[in-house]
Amino acid sequence: MARVLRRTALATTGLACAALAASVASAQVPAPADPDPIAAARALFAQALGDEEAGRFALALDEFQRVRAVRDTAAVEYRIGSCYEGLGQPAPAFRAYLAAQVLGASDPLAADVSQAAADRLDALGKQVARLTLTMPSPAPPSPEVRVDDRVVETGGPTALAPGRHVVTATAPGALPFRSEIALTAGAQVSLTVALEPVPRPRADEPASERDLMAPARWLVVGGGAALVATSAVLLIVRHDDIADLNRACPGGACPSGANEQDLESTRHRAQVYGPVGVACGVAGIGLAAAGIYWMATARRSVVAGRMPAIVPMVGMVGERGAGLSLAGVLR
Repeated sequence: MARVLRRTALATTGLACAALAASVASAQVPAPADPDPIAAARALFAQALGDEEAGRFALALDEFQRVRAVRDTAAVEYRIGSCYEGLGQPAPAFRAYLAAQVLGASDPLAADVSQAAADRLDALGKQVARLTLTMPSPAPPSPEVRVDDRVVETGGPTALAPGRHVVTATAPGALPFRSEIALTAGAQVSLTVALEPVPRPRADEPASERDLMAPARWLVVGGGAALVATSAVLLIVRHDDIADLNRACPGGACPSGANEQDLESTRHRAQVYGPVGVACGVAGIGLAAAGIYWMATARRSVVAGRMPAIVPMVGMVGERGAGLSLAGVLR
């Protein structure tokens, strides 16, 4: 079936070449000093078609992308989508076909390419998920929205592979946004990117009172350090008591005339100080580590009233369409 689709896609090669030539010829380029880049792009396009037909999809994809850098057309985007399909990557293929359809809609010579792209979009729609990101009104100035560290546009669907994705957004004067979303094949999900303004501290609020939990964090760390110090003292005393017992009673045999009461008291103290010292050390290390972690994560605490939550998404399509997101504004 994939081979049939490949042959069907390659049947549009002549139309694609014609569309590319026509769009390049009609391009309004401000008086290029040298037309060689356009001629080289045409030659590279023909070479890429041959590589694609031979199944060298990675090489052909690179060549088509180099052609796009000179002149982007519906034909070029369609061939890029075809190469992505050959590489088994339906999500970027969907995005390329969508670009081909948009470019072809405004070019009468590319109507056949646009229709072919629409057919491939229908076929791939069941294999990919589509996420539409929207901004609140009014939107903050100069926002940057990313999905899995790739900058995306808002307002229209973005094709993604099924699975977990991370949406992040930043803007000057706004709190960072982060949302984790799980998408299934065929799902169509809409998510609002809530970029809230950075809260300003009250003018009458003393700086020393803005972090009321700072003394508590230092107290936890100090308590852990004190327990560790106590553990060290107890274990040193226990070591000295054992040394005294060994000197007084070599080999465990106490000589006649030894002060049995003092020796018994020393032995009992060594027996108690051992486990108590170890317990204090373990508790101290754990308490100090908890305090240090508390300090390190204090700046990333969740803003009050914006605790992360699992949000069911709406707008599902298909029997298997579904989506969940873990959203929250962090600082």
